[in-house]
Amino acid sequence: MTTTKTVCVLMAAACLAARTAGAQPVGAADTKYFVDVNVGGQFLHHAVDDVKTFPLFDETATIAGSQRTSNGVFVDVGAGYRFKPSLAAAVAFSNFSSKANATVTASIPHPLFFDQPLIVNTTVGDLSRSERDVHLRLVWFTPVNEKIDVAVSAGPSIVKITQDFPSGTVAAGTQNLTVTTTTESKTAPGFNLGVDGTYLVRPKIGVALVIHYVYASGDLTSATGVKAGGIQVGVGLHYRF
Repeated sequence: MTTTKTVCVLMAAACLAARTAGAQPVGAADTKYFVDVNVGGQFLHHAVDDVKTFPLFDETATIAGSQRTSNGVFVDVGAGYRFKPSLAAAVAFSNFSSKANATVTASIPHPLFFDQPLIVNTTVGDLSRSERDVHLRLVWFTPVNEKIDVAVSAGPSIVKITQDFPSGTVAAGTQNLTVTTTTESKTAPGFNLGVDGTYLVRPKIGVALVIHYVYASGDLTSATGVKAGGIQVGVGLHYRF
């Protein structure tokens, strides 16, 4: 099942729960404000390919890298206001980070002879990816019973993508490549979807299972169309007042 289909199924399930439970009372219905703290894993791999070129010995050296981002941990902190019993507006800030390896293929010109490059194949590890997000959310609350409710959310996101890329230097007069890394950042627009199920352990304090989906895409200097986000599954502590 594709990511898009998975998200659609989750949203449809939440809407079905809303239809069957719409006449029941909402837990902590007398509260207007809420603060949510969530933590969990972000799951989705994105391909990141880049090519760097630079002049060397009157020719052009190239360093090409290929990597796939890894799963990692996300932390999400948000707050909102219920302007109707079942509707709220919220803003959230989230952070995700991971590390991955990249395969590197380099073509290094010969210092004396034209068209005799040295081809270098190697791997560089621990390339970092981080995503710092701001999410605006319209949240629809629907009750299951007096202690459990489901919140369905959606809205735009702004994602700052920070990505390590393989690079390198060549010792003067040689074909000896030293692989290094460079870091690039870009802020990109995107969107977010979410389904949270909250169980009130106290009148205004709940524990939650959260399933969110975040997507964004931006152009960095070394690579275009770099995708960010993924399916986020975690647990949360939700406070209402």
